[in-house]
Amino acid sequence: MISVIFVEPESAGNVGSIARCMKNFGARQLILVNPCPLEGAEKMALHGEDVLKEAVIVDTLDRALAMVDTSVATTAVASGLARTSLSPSDVSAVGTGHIGIVIGRESRGLTAEEIEHCDLVMSISTSQEYPVLNAAVACCIILYEFYQSTYQGGESCSNEMKERILAECRTISDLIERRSHRKRIWEIVLKRVFSKAFLTQREATILLGFFRRIKRVLDY
Repeated sequence: MISVIFVEPESAGNVGSIARCMKNFGARQLILVNPCPLEGAEKMALHGEDVLKEAVIVDTLDRALAMVDTSVATTAVASGLARTSLSPSDVSAVGTGHIGIVIGRESRGLTAEEIEHCDLVMSISTSQEYPVLNAAVACCIILYEFYQSTYQGGESCSNEMKERILAECRTISDLIERRSHRKRIWEIVLKRVFSKAFLTQREATILLGFFRRIKRVLDY
């Protein structure tokens, strides 16, 4: 399942255009974070008016991210980021879990902090003379790539399963390490591995069993 998370949209027309684009490519859930007034959006939505009417409105990005399994931040400026920016075709191989495409404000996009809260970062290759795409255009390109992809990896690992693995890892960390900063670094790295590995539910189940076996041995 694909959701589009539009953060603080400034134009009702762009919201409507994104709803229309979502209808084109079979994406159903539009999540709006602190949107502008939406009067007139239905004119641009056309046959995507049902997507617009069913849009979920939340007041923070964190609440929106909690509604998906894997979040993908979009940015026109990939340089200077702590993580490698992926292309839409790369990200389209994430899997069949609930994926949220996070699109920023028309005027200034997503903040560095908002990008950091997301699991993956994605940018679209464009001319360096003018690299910034309209929000609706960017959304169409991304959803097209997802629509064209054939998922082969099985059901994507859920957030609940990731938390269960992290809980086992914290227990192991407490058994082998006293320094809190070391344990914090291990957890950060493991979360980044989750984001890059695109684990399936079956792979995560095997990994959970592995960590539990380690914990039993250490407890013995």
